[in-house]
Amino acid sequence: MKSLLYISILYALILVYGLGYLSIVFFGNYGWTLFFLAPFLLGFIPSFIMSNLGVVGLKKSILLGLFTLFIACVGLIVFGIEGFMCIILSLPLFIVSVILGAFSSTRINLKIMNKPGMVLGILALYCVAFFTLDYFNYTDELVPVITSEVIDAPKEVIWDLITHDLEIEKPNKFILRTGMSYPVSISVYGKGKDAVRHFNFSTGSYLQPITVWNEPNLLQYNIDKEPLHMTESNPLWEIHPPHLTGYFVSEKGQISLTTVSNGKTKVEYSTWNKVHMTPVAYWKLLSTAVIHHVHKQFFKSLKESVESKKAENI
Repeated sequence: MKSLLYISILYALILVYGLGYLSIVFFGNYGWTLFFLAPFLLGFIPSFIMSNLGVVGLKKSILLGLFTLFIACVGLIVFGIEGFMCIILSLPLFIVSVILGAFSSTRINLKIMNKPGMVLGILALYCVAFFTLDYFNYTDELVPVITSEVIDAPKEVIWDLITHDLEIEKPNKFILRTGMSYPVSISVYGKGKDAVRHFNFSTGSYLQPITVWNEPNLLQYNIDKEPLHMTESNPLWEIHPPHLTGYFVSEKGQISLTTVSNGKTKVEYSTWNKVHMTPVAYWKLLSTAVIHHVHKQFFKSLKESVESKKAENI
């Protein structure tokens, strides 16, 4: 029984690592094949093979699938394929898919467990279908992320601050430990449409040539160059997974200022991005949360600069 258990897990790992290699290296996709089909098979294959010794219940099937998922994730770390943070961010997708795979295995076990050829044929069709889905599911949709704050200062004062150098306070220790890139400072070189804004992060700088300089109302820019969005943490290897480059792309941004009342100004910070990972809804949710956090760090530092300027004028 133990030998069959080891074989079932080994078969699942070989197939899933093979699918991952094809998806990432050959097709260049971080999509449904990687985040749904692969963990689905980790939940499906071991319990389906173990059904040769008798019907595997749903609870045992799920536990076996989750154990296989754990081994697969450890393998990603040991072989220097991924880091902790990427695996943690993907876990919700992985766990749901493993449970679905385990459930599907128990249903098939009851009905066609004596027809493994049919099952293998269906799985092969699923692989082709998911590779095809990832290929045609590529999107260039611009995703806007808008954050706003009302600051107790006239917009002329705020305009002066956002068009000059600004230091950004370090985030909390949790963000530092995740390896996520965080803002350090902003430098603005020049004035008007010839100006260039450098948004400096812990991993490098965003190069942002100004496209609209409407003083003191609107500052708009493109993003010509961007640093890594995070550094992966792996205790055994220094790694650079492909998803760190080109799968989340910042395209442009703007800061608009609107007078509201009593010398207060509504500051609206907008960033437009492209997400080249699927399911887009899931990764859009995570990336939007990160960008909102960056915007809020900017607002916090901007408010502190306003207060410092007020203190100087007293």
